[in-house]
Amino acid sequence: MTPLLAAAVLALAGSPPAPPTPGSPVDQRISSSYEAAQALQGELDGAWDLTDLEGRKLYALQIVDPPGPRPHLEAAWRGLTGPPSIDASGPADIARSTTSALRFSFSRGGAAVRIDLRRGRAGAWSGRLIEQGRVLRVTLLRSAA
Repeated sequence: MTPLLAAAVLALAGSPPAPPTPGSPVDQRISSSYEAAQALQGELDGAWDLTDLEGRKLYALQIVDPPGPRPHLEAAWRGLTGPPSIDASGPADIARSTTSALRFSFSRGGAAVRIDLRRGRAGAWSGRLIEQGRVLRVTLLRSAA
């Protein structure tokens, strides 16, 4: 966008509105809408990080978990190790055999990757990553980002 076009757009649109003041009716409405939307999702819905036992992030996972007693889960993955490449992300098959067991499977660079997880007593997910013949102990954590 050229500086002249940017100036014209700003002149037509005016200044952007200020963000809502915390605690204002607009802010409360936004928060309420967000909470209502989150309530319509299953407990696994959102961004997750798969880490090794030393806390290094290995994979980022995005899970879609619709509400319901046994919904069909969907997932995508992104590799967080190695150089960026065309095959460092993609869809993952995800299976939930019970409410306390998950299995992700996908292909990275032509090699099969499998992640088997179980929910522990405190609600944390842990298990193993099987990749290129190696088995690593891993933990699935809710992403902070």
